[in-house]
Amino acid sequence: MGKWLKRNIDFGPPIRLSRWRKISMASWAVTHDSSVVAVIELDAEPALAYLAKRQPETATKLTITHLAGLCLARAFAKYPDTNCMVRRGKLYPRKTIDICFLVASGEAGKHGTEDLSGHTLREVDRLGVVKIAEGLIPTAKKIKRGEDSTFRGIKQSIGSFPAFFRRLLVKAADLIMNGLNLWSPVLGFQQDAFGSAMLTSVGSLDIEFAIARIFPTSRNVMIASVGAVREKPVVKNGQVAVGKRLTIAFTGDHRIVDGLHAAHMLKEFQACFEKPESIPVFS
Repeated sequence: MGKWLKRNIDFGPPIRLSRWRKISMASWAVTHDSSVVAVIELDAEPALAYLAKRQPETATKLTITHLAGLCLARAFAKYPDTNCMVRRGKLYPRKTIDICFLVASGEAGKHGTEDLSGHTLREVDRLGVVKIAEGLIPTAKKIKRGEDSTFRGIKQSIGSFPAFFRRLLVKAADLIMNGLNLWSPVLGFQQDAFGSAMLTSVGSLDIEFAIARIFPTSRNVMIASVGAVREKPVVKNGQVAVGKRLTIAFTGDHRIVDGLHAAHMLKEFQACFEKPESIPVFS
């Protein structure tokens, strides 16, 4: 379409809808009204051992967050009919599985310095934890320094408008990027900035458990909130022992992910996370 106007996202044709999806999409108007939450507690020991084994391959620190992002992408790959966006009453499948990793910056208690941004990695299901970690480092450093350009335009411009006009600007950006599927640098967002789903690590803030909400303009399928690893009593071979456990909360868009989809995806995520050696080694 030219240098200044492009398709925002590379979609395939609309997929066939079940009766429930048609009813669901007609019932809720926006993503945050259709949220459904699932929480799972996982055995973190295999994941930690796997990351320690892979660590010598890179100078970048490998974390639970990197593995969780990979497992989320693998779950989407196993059930691709969930990797969609609701547009004009239809579900449009994405052609790639892209995960937006959220990064917080600023100083706690110092008003005006706190900020939140993210970096979307493409085709995460075809990456490994090493490539994921290395792909996030440059942007994470920029975000920490306040130099990130992912949402710089909209952040800088929106502050000069009253609250009412801010809402109109955000809704206008949503309509252009998602409703019309058009993108231009003048919008202040990077092209397809939010990906298929978001992942936030509240564990990096030493928070054990938190339920995140889907940012409506992202039109993400879900957001996963990864907590901190804690030592807890567990039963192993009929005996009580100390184990390392991790809680992850998933908030999904119920118009796309129903109970059956959620059950399959969570089982796939858990199998991937607790048996990471079974993941194909892409990097």
